[in-house]
Amino acid sequence: MLRGRPYGGITTLFLKKLRKDFVTICSTEHYTLLRVYDYIVFNVYFPCVGTTDRLVITENLLADILSWRDIYCECECIIAGDFNTSLDRSDPIAGRIVKFIQDCSFRRCDDLFPLQKKDTSEEQSCIDYVSYYKL
Repeated sequence: MLRGRPYGGITTLFLKKLRKDFVTICSTEHYTLLRVYDYIVFNVYFPCVGTTDRLVITENLLADILSWRDIYCECECIIAGDFNTSLDRSDPIAGRIVKFIQDCSFRRCDDLFPLQKKDTSEEQSCIDYVSYYKL
């Protein structure tokens, strides 16, 4: 018997009346990229602890995000989803994601509301972090 959420993945929900305004650009195992008006929106699922080649997958995912952002440079960029790490920890995955956020001039929206920060664990699930790039 399976308990909890034994598999990762992504899903993107939006109001049906807004469907005509969304364009799906790309969908992979780890992210879906949508365009809505002058925004590109990444819904991401980074690999969890114990995943084989976790750092390599993370690096590739960040490179994909950067490539798409360069292609759609006229758009604002939003990244939301599950980073499967706490960006306030000092581990290689968190360090790489934080460096990416800083290098690309994104903003960690979880820092806007520090009292509402939650750590992802087996007992709880939430959208961990949302970042955006202001052109």
